[in-house]
Amino acid sequence: MSMRGSATITLIAAGLLAFLTATSCVFVVCAQETLSIAGSVSVALNASQYIDVQVVHGSTGAVFRSQPLDATRSFSFTGLPLTVNEVRLFLRLPERRFRLDRAASSLSARIPNVASGDDVAWLHLTAAVEEVSNAVPEKRPQGGSVLTAVVTVTSMALAAVGRHRLLSLLQLPNFKLSKPRKVIVTSGG
Repeated sequence: MSMRGSATITLIAAGLLAFLTATSCVFVVCAQETLSIAGSVSVALNASQYIDVQVVHGSTGAVFRSQPLDATRSFSFTGLPLTVNEVRLFLRLPERRFRLDRAASSLSARIPNVASGDDVAWLHLTAAVEEVSNAVPEKRPQGGSVLTAVVTVTSMALAAVGRHRLLSLLQLPNFKLSKPRKVIVTSGG
């Protein structure tokens, strides 16, 4: 066999090996079971833009996937591994605009074990959020600022007295710079 024929056979064998390796990887990926989940969130429409839905990995507790809640207040995830076990809501609510009632909310839900293959698990979460009124807040009494002023003045007075006493304890002499003297320089010739 010639050198050219040997190179051709080697090239064909390498191509065949690459093809078999690629197809076996595809079959392994397709053979793995995946999970699909969907659900809805009960929340006020104006607060839905501040909520993310997160899928949590079971063994590590890390967030596997996340997506913002849309205007329909529903979510769906496909192709999840079987190791995920929880869906939770992540709230990014502005504190001065919204208030969360934790007792009336269900911010996380376990994914049922039967949700594998073509079955889609349906989950329902609730975020009981109320909008804080835009009324002018009550004025605080000015006692806090008066107290702050008294504490500040007292601490400054104590610092001045303490500095004076510290210097007198150390009895450091006062150093004064001598006045510059005029020197007349004459050249003797």
